Amino acid sequence: MKKLLVLFMLFTALAPDAGAEPNEAAKFLINEPVSLLDFGIYRLEKDLNGLKRNLAVHHALPFDITVNYDWEKNKIIIQLTYGFEGNPPPKTIRNGVRNVLKQIRGFLGVDSKGKVYHKRGFSKAADYFSHEGYLIKNRPAALEQHIDQMTVLSVIYSVQNYSRIFECRQTLTASRVDQTVCSEQK
Repeated sequence: MKKLLVLFMLFTALAPDAGAEPNEAAKFLINEPVSLLDFGIYRLEKDLNGLKRNLAVHHALPFDITVNYDWEKNKIIIQLTYGFEGNPPPKTIRNGVRNVLKQIRGFLGVDSKGKVYHKRGFSKAADYFSHEGYLIKNRPAALEQHIDQMTVLSVIYSVQNYSRIFECRQTLTASRVDQTVCSEQK
C-alpha cells in the first residue's frame, strides 16, 4: 500500500499541467475595462427586454429593444423596433406608440408630464448608471439629472416589410407624451 501511494505521488508530480493559457482574444477581453456607461447600458437594456410582453402596439410586440450611446448627439438612445404585417392607419400606430412611451416612462419613474417619481429628483434610468453602495468623490454635480436630460426614447415601426418606416422620438423627461415627434421614411 505504501509503494502504491509513493508511486501515485511520483506519477502526479511528473504529470504535465492540464491548464491552458488564455489566447490573445481572451487576454484582450480580460484587460479591457468596462466603463460605467457600458455597464449602465447593459443593465438598462437587460431590464427593458424583460418588459417585451407588456409593450404591444396594434397587436405587435417589439422584436428588438436596444440601448446605445450616440457620440455625435451625446444621447443615450432607448430604441424599440416593431414590425407590422398589415397596413394599420398611421394614427392607430402613433396612438399605440404613445402608449408604449408612457409605459417605458412609467417603468423608468417619469410621469406623462415629465416629472420624476423618485424622491431624489431623478429617474430610475439614472440609477442604472451609478455604482452600488458608494459614491465617487470626483463625480459631477447633478449627474443623474444630466443622464435624464440626455436619455431619448425612440420607437421605430416598419409597415409591410419595411416599405414604410416610421420613427417616433421623445426625451425621457419631455413635458408631455403627446409632444412626441414622429416622422416617416420611405
